[in-house]
This record gives sequence, C-alpha cells and structure tokens, in this order.
Amino acid sequence: MSEEYLFASKGNGRSILQKLHASWLTLKSVDTDPELRFITNRALAGTDPLLGKVEGETDRLVPFARLARPNSDAAKALQRWAVHTATSVGELLTMLDHLHFHVGRTKSAEIEHARDLMLAVGLDDTPDALRKGLAEVSDWIVNGIRTLSTDEVREAIDRLQLQRKSPSLILSVQAIDVDTYAHDADQTINWVHMFDGDTPRARTVPRSLADWETMSDDIDRVAAEIESTGTRSIVVRGAMRQATLFRIGVALPQTRNFDLTYAQGNNVWTTSDSKRSVQITSRVISVGDGDDIAVAVAVSVDPSVEVLQFLTDNLRHTVSDLIVITPNAGPDDQAVDTGGHAVALAEQIRNEVRAQIAMRRQTSRIHLFMAGPGGSALFLGHRWNRLRTTTVYEHKAIGLGYQPAFDVKQ
Repeated sequence: MSEEYLFASKGNGRSILQKLHASWLTLKSVDTDPELRFITNRALAGTDPLLGKVEGETDRLVPFARLARPNSDAAKALQRWAVHTATSVGELLTMLDHLHFHVGRTKSAEIEHARDLMLAVGLDDTPDALRKGLAEVSDWIVNGIRTLSTDEVREAIDRLQLQRKSPSLILSVQAIDVDTYAHDADQTINWVHMFDGDTPRARTVPRSLADWETMSDDIDRVAAEIESTGTRSIVVRGAMRQATLFRIGVALPQTRNFDLTYAQGNNVWTTSDSKRSVQITSRVISVGDGDDIAVAVAVSVDPSVEVLQFLTDNLRHTVSDLIVITPNAGPDDQAVDTGGHAVALAEQIRNEVRAQIAMRRQTSRIHLFMAGPGGSALFLGHRWNRLRTTTVYEHKAIGLGYQPAFDVKQ
C-alpha cells in the first residue's frame, strides 16, 4: 500500500484518496469530525515517505505527518496529497488526525470482528447469519445504496430474522496485544505499554509488580461504570492471560447477574449456557506447615510439578496443601469444548474448593494457579464466591515459575 496505490483510479473515476477526502467533507459538521477507517489486506509500503510511518499503536499518520520538516520527503509527499485532493495541507492534516489505516487484515480476522459486533448487538452470529448479512450488504452496493438510516438497517435485520437477544456491551481488554477494533468497544482498557516484549507471546507479566494493582483498579473502575449503565450482558474480548481473565470474571460476577460472552477459538461461550456434564477429580499434595491452601486447576495440562516447586521454594511456611483439580478424564487441550462444559466445570471447581476449605477451618487464603482455556479462567472468576481471599498467579514461562498477580477479597 503506497502513494501510487492511493492515487490510482480507473478511467475518469476518483482515486481512493480522493474518495476518502470526499467522504470526509460529506460527513464532517461544524462540531464533529468523522472517524475514517481504511481497511485492507494489503501491507504498508515501508519505503513510502508517509505510509511507511503509520503508527503501530494508533494506526494513524499523525503526529509524524504534522512534525514533518520542511523540504523533507514526508513534507513533499503531504504537498502531493494536498494537490491530489484539491485541498490545503492544513485541511489534509486535519483529515489525517481522524484517518486510521487498518492494514494486513485477513478475511478470517474480519469475520471474527463482525461476529464480535453481531454478538454485542444481540444478532445471530452463526455462519449462516453472516452469509445473510453479507448478501444484504452486497445488494445495497449493487443497487447503488450508500446511505441508510437506523430504521432501514433495523428493517433489514427484522426481515432476515437476525435478532436473537437484547444488545450487550463490549469490553475490550488490551493486555498483551493491541485490539485493532478497540474503537468499537463500549469500554476499553489498554495495558500493552506495561509489558516488555515485541510480541504477545513474549508478554507474560508486567515489568513492575505494582502494575498488577493498577490493572486491578482499572478493572474495578470499568466494572463499576458498566454496572452503572444497568446493562448486565457483556461481550469480553482482547488478548490477555489467565490471571487477568479470572480477575475480570470476579469483577463481573454471577452474583450480580452479569452474563458474560467470550469467543473461545472459533466457538462462543456464554456464562448463561446450559450446563453440560463434566466430572472432576482432585488430589491433595502436602506442601508445608502454613494455614493457607493452594489450588492448581489442571484443565489443558497438569502444572502441579512446577506449582509444587514454586510453593516449596517460596511459600513452604505459608501453604499447607496443594489441591490439584482435573477433569475426570485427565488434562487435555480439548477437555472443555463448549460454554456449557465451561459453566459446569467452573461450578464444580468452586464447590470442590469450598469443600476443601470446610475440612480446614483455619484457611485464610487461597493461592490459585490455572492451566486451561482463557474462557475457563473467565468463567471460574465469574463464579468464585463464598470462598477465601484469593491470590491468583500468572505463569511466567516454562522453568521460570509464577508471579502473584491479583488479590481477590471475599
């Protein structure tokens, strides 16, 4: 994606850049500047004096474009863009303040994005529903329809029978990676800057232990803002690890009638899904001479060897026993494959921990370690009540042990 691409046109038609500028002029008002989003599967041309400088976190050309030195290649490119759109550099820069370049987008990523939005507004999110929606939009384009009112869109939704339930709010949590479409969310948290590492895989724990408390405060603040709206149906999305998902579930609990939806891989899990049969087993490993207990939830893999080593090295005089809880068939990356399974598993794990506490009346704290799907951690937090103050841990990496993440008071 280069200047040449943006300037290209067919016959006497307008170029992409000219169309973007025309849309900007059509949509802008005295009080409001519209947000424009250019979405493409093309990558940016790294050698382009302007497009090669799109900011990775904001997907915009500013502030780089505004700071371009006179007579630099970037400044000369800005002048060419202004001439091409028959406007001034100043007005062009105002448009660039609100123009986002979402590049390298795959079809599967756009389908996932559409599904998130359909879920949030209560639409059917099945492949068949998406096909119906695509066909409808294609008809609009073929028939030259470019502007629709809210009522016209609702009429199409009713005609296609796409409405499934009441709308939800979207909560976007950007922990270990940026959410390209965070602007669609009703509530957004961004902690990417707190982590070291160039890729989501490398971002495991924040660089400072104090950041966990900041993150916890952010979660509570957003949860309170969501609750103040009166909405109880929430779509949770974003790249985050298990401890964070658990903490979000705790902040939006079943006891306050929140219903959480989460895309686990290609499936959609909801905390109100009907329970499906899941049986668990537990075993107790002696650790030390403390009063606390540790719980290792082993859904995908069994982390007990590494957890036990961590407890022995760090909490031998604090923790008495490690309770390892697994599905009856043993840990497996397909042990939980539906929302109904995740709901039942979360409830049974909570009840097992309650039973273990009842046998040890002196227990004052739970140390929680999890290895399983993100949705399972979210659902477990959602149902984690009537227990003890809980410290939930995040796994740093194989062989590097764990770090205490969040304290959850009961």
